[in-house]
Amino acid sequence: MTPLTVRTLGVPEVRYRDKPLKFRSRKALALLIYLAVEAGAHSREKLIDLFWPSSDARQGRVSLRTALSQVRQALRVTGSAGIVSTNDLVRLDHELPLQLDLNLIANALLTEATAADWQTAVNANQGQFLEGFSLSDAPGFDEWESYQHQRWHNQMELVYQRLTTCQLDRGEGLPAARTARQWVVHSPMNETAYRCLMEAQARTGDRTAALQTYQQCQHALLADLDIAPDPETTALAERIRQDEIRKLEGESASSDARRPLPFPFVGRAREYSQLVSVLRTAVQGNTVITVVMGTAGMGKTHLVTAFLDGAQFDSAGPNILRGRAYEMGGRLPYQPLVAAFRVRLEQENAPEDLLDDVWLAELSQLFPELRVRYPDLPLPLTGGTDFVRARLFEAVARLGRSLAARRP
Repeated sequence: MTPLTVRTLGVPEVRYRDKPLKFRSRKALALLIYLAVEAGAHSREKLIDLFWPSSDARQGRVSLRTALSQVRQALRVTGSAGIVSTNDLVRLDHELPLQLDLNLIANALLTEATAADWQTAVNANQGQFLEGFSLSDAPGFDEWESYQHQRWHNQMELVYQRLTTCQLDRGEGLPAARTARQWVVHSPMNETAYRCLMEAQARTGDRTAALQTYQQCQHALLADLDIAPDPETTALAERIRQDEIRKLEGESASSDARRPLPFPFVGRAREYSQLVSVLRTAVQGNTVITVVMGTAGMGKTHLVTAFLDGAQFDSAGPNILRGRAYEMGGRLPYQPLVAAFRVRLEQENAPEDLLDDVWLAELSQLFPELRVRYPDLPLPLTGGTDFVRARLFEAVARLGRSLAARRP
């Protein structure tokens, strides 16, 4: 039987036969994800307390039944019951095979795991746990999500470390550099990740890139933590400056160490080259929009992900803002913009240097954490729908221009 695929790392998604499933409410999607992650049976009272804490007993039971019905409706295409429930307990149908991305991470941390298992886990990591997803009226669920976020972030740290160390030990400089780049993106404050990337770049003969990585590490630590790199990191940078890192035979920067996946792609070399050309045009200050189109399964995500990961550490150092939209889960206003800018804003030591308070106040409608960080922000201006929308659009545009003025 075809498995149900549940992705929780990154923007959540549920697919069957490579097609995304639609859910009539966010609660229904959240309920399915919770049952998939927390395998086993759960009492109705527990689920009601988690998802509808403000409801009385009767209304809570009605809300749970409605959400279960919506989950069953979405899973009808699988040909299974989807959800099995009794008067007291609720669980996923054991007859329905489940393919959960978190299981790949867990398997990679088993004692008998191999480099292939670690690589599979790295490939499955598409972002933080339930990125950009929350339930405003279910604080218990959000607390559970926060715990899972930290848990799987830490688990992926171990996977990246094991795979990178293994590749370096094997003398696989280019693969080690690719993995270490992804590790730095995952944990931009982890000096071990920077050191692994620096060593891998130096061992492929690209001392310039290695020293640029050290500078990036310095900047990140100073901006976010107000500290300098560890002596171990600084000593490694000095060894690289003195050209004391042994270069691996047969590997060099000219092999294009910045590409995170093998190149050329089969049948996609022309498209990759076009994207590189577009990047150069954008870095020169020109506005460019590029659309990658094609039928499902032809490799669009593979191509674009490889290109963006490679560009992340290009010497030009462009900003890479990633937002995703999926045909699922109900309406999520501005979700691609929120996802694209949130990670970048979190890296800013002082967002108030980017925009005046009046525009930060407008942005706080999309990024509530700004108001937590700056409780004295004025309230957004009120008015008609068109006025409010125009102000919000202007705030986002100003944020983009301010970021672009610092880096392409």
